[in-house]
Amino acid sequence: MIVCVSANPAVDKRVRLPKLALGRVNRVSHVQAAAGGKSAHVAMALRALGSVPRWIGFAGGATGQELLAGLKDLDISSVTVPMKNATRVNLEIIDEDGNVTEILELGLPFQHKNVAHSSRPVNLFSAKQGTICLLFFLAACLPASYRNSTRI
Repeated sequence: MIVCVSANPAVDKRVRLPKLALGRVNRVSHVQAAAGGKSAHVAMALRALGSVPRWIGFAGGATGQELLAGLKDLDISSVTVPMKNATRVNLEIIDEDGNVTEILELGLPFQHKNVAHSSRPVNLFSAKQGTICLLFFLAACLPASYRNSTRI
């Protein structure tokens, strides 16, 4: 089993429109939301290749539930560290010419107790056979000590 650990997950929302017009009202022709963040993307790729990954990460609010539902729909099991704040949403705007504009929310504000809780499932899985995949951009709001909070 490969465990994918996420410190800064997201819901990726993709919208399509004919042309992005700055400073004007833009009407979209298509909206799609999916689980996001580097570790979720790795878990999705592993699942598509026939592996059985497990995702561990922070999730909060309605968007956190949307993230977890998206992983479940892809048959990816998850272990969640609950957060009070909502999981971030990243917006990807795609026009008919294929130009992509991304708007990325900041990560969740972390509390030290949540970081401590997050190391428990990682330590539990590292004691068993398998591989742990730590993929994340260290969010500005995440304490630098997070890198050292998990013993692998």
